[in-house]
This record gives sequence, C-alpha cells and structure tokens, in this order.
Amino acid sequence: MLTASLSHARLLLLASACTMAHSFMLCNPGMPSRGPSLVGGCKLAPPVPLRGGSPLQDSKKEAYYETIDGIKYDRGVLDAARAAVEGAGDGRVSKADAESILEKLFDGQSVSQVEYRTAFLILRDYSFTEQAQKLFIEKLATAE
Repeated sequence: MLTASLSHARLLLLASACTMAHSFMLCNPGMPSRGPSLVGGCKLAPPVPLRGGSPLQDSKKEAYYETIDGIKYDRGVLDAARAAVEGAGDGRVSKADAESILEKLFDGQSVSQVEYRTAFLILRDYSFTEQAQKLFIEKLATAE
C-alpha cells in the first residue's frame, strides 16, 4: 500500500511539474508568439506532428468502442445491429440478421464483458423476430 501511495505521489508531482512548464512556455509574455491563436491570453504553439502521422489524423480513426450514457459498448456489433434494422423490412432483427450480429460479437476466442454488455443492449433496444430472439439468446447462453 505504501508503494502505491509513493507511486501516486510521484505521478502527481510529475503532472504538476509538467503543467507548470507547459503554462510557462505558453503563457510567458516574454516568449515570442509561435502561432496566431490566443486562448485566455496564452499563445498556443502549433501542434507537433508525431512519428507515424499527425495527431489530427489519428483522431479521425473510428474508435473500437462507442460510449452511450457513459458506458462503453462494442461499436462493430452496434453497427451490425443498426444495419440489420435499416432499409427494407419491418424494422425487426431477422434470424439472418441475428446471425450476422452474432458473427461480429464472437469475433475473438471469447466474449468480453463489453461484448456481453453490447449484446444485452441490443436485446433491450431492438425488436427481434421470435426465431431471431431465440437464436440470439441461445448463442449468448452457450458463449464462453
């Protein structure tokens, strides 16, 4: 417990030192301007590209998770469910649609907690045909 406290204290000290250095570099009136933007009287430095691409390019990648009401869900599985109910049909998940959602859900060796949570969200929020719902629940019950 003492080791964890010391590590936590070191992290806080490092974060504090980094914040002070960052503030000095950006807000010191004696420093030359490195960009036209002003935020709260502080001159902002232009972004420095990272090796392998810029930070802006990295942020454009689609995230693996989707957060809904502060809870993480599997974006790929949710997208499969959305695709299943849009377009032609009655807006319900059919047996074939359920199989495609389950294929996305069981993409790895085992089903993670996030994937289970996503499956239950889909069961709660989407309308299934009777056969599709039975298949979906049976596959979830036997999943590891």
